[in-house]
Amino acid sequence: MHTHYQDGTVYETGMRVKKWAGRIRVYEDGKAKRPNIILGLKSEMTRRQASAKLRAMIKESGGKPAPVLKPLTFGAYWKDHYIPLRSIRWSQPTRAGYDGYMRSLILPTFEHVFLKDIDHLRLANFFAQLRSRCGYWAMQRIRVLIKAILEEALQDDLIGKNPMARLKMPKTEEPEQPYLAKPEIASVLKYMAGNQTPHGIRDYAIARIGAFCAVRAAEAFGLRWESYLGDRFLIQDSAWEGKLFENTTKKGRRHVGIDAKTKQIIEQWKALCPDTRPEALIFPSEAGTPFASRNWLQRNLQPIGTRLKIKSPLTFQVMRRTFGTHNQKQLTHTSKHLGHRSTTTTSRFYVEEVPDEVKKMQEGYAGEIDGLENPRKKPSAEKLDRTGPKSKSHSFVNH
Repeated sequence: MHTHYQDGTVYETGMRVKKWAGRIRVYEDGKAKRPNIILGLKSEMTRRQASAKLRAMIKESGGKPAPVLKPLTFGAYWKDHYIPLRSIRWSQPTRAGYDGYMRSLILPTFEHVFLKDIDHLRLANFFAQLRSRCGYWAMQRIRVLIKAILEEALQDDLIGKNPMARLKMPKTEEPEQPYLAKPEIASVLKYMAGNQTPHGIRDYAIARIGAFCAVRAAEAFGLRWESYLGDRFLIQDSAWEGKLFENTTKKGRRHVGIDAKTKQIIEQWKALCPDTRPEALIFPSEAGTPFASRNWLQRNLQPIGTRLKIKSPLTFQVMRRTFGTHNQKQLTHTSKHLGHRSTTTTSRFYVEEVPDEVKKMQEGYAGEIDGLENPRKKPSAEKLDRTGPKSKSHSFVNH
């Protein structure tokens, strides 16, 4: 007779009074049923204790619990459990990024440490030492990655609690979020428009798409002619390190508008492009593969920034932030154009204060207050109250 191994599933239930409940497989007449069992109050037992109780019930009912896992090291759990479970949803760039963080920054410290021995104090010391080596973004990603790994270990009953839950984001310097002033982006595009060679027209079209369509580098170099719909792009593919990933984008498929001048340059490039079949890349490299964004930027865009003495780096990320910054008064539309699911992301990471606009605001406010100090030019509210009926000016002051 075949033996069924199982551990059951433990989960939290109850609206007011929280309880641990379990679900196991029970075989009757050759058919499997999955009854729900109340294991006890959450206030009186931990998840681990609830899991142990459920395993004991499985054994008493004639079933056979799955073998208890032996203590695992952090490195072994990452390699043999976490990657097989989670990597199915990772893109190749995401996998490469995680591998880089793990190999160079996380595993040298935690690879041979048992999961049960990782506590919040050990983690706090790790992040304290990491501050001198990493900036804000690296620290943020490392924190999220370690927390996710330990949360999965918690669900596998290998640890009693996630020590990252009580660890705050370490204090780091505020991340640099450079953007271009309007005259700077205009000077770059004007410079590129002067190159009327086929490659110059191609590069000018790419730069305009980065500046005004505000797409990510992977999205720009993953564009195919079937994605070009005249007045807009259908963003559906992405490119990374010279490889095309069809129907794979960071935030899903979306449409991005194209302004009239950019459309004109794209049409000019289309007349010169050697392959305009629907499935062909709009901007292929000499080898016919997608450009690696780093190579294209270093060869075609960043040298222009150096010639024009522009201090901010010329990258797709900076062009996206430039678009967000100069269009922050229409935040909802800007967020949709950038492909963000929330305006919070746009306002926090893609919008910077524009010094000229801030200065105008400050001067306007000071002028308004200064005007109230001169009763000859503008009567005060108190005088209006004493001398006659409320005027429109008085009503405005009270508001």
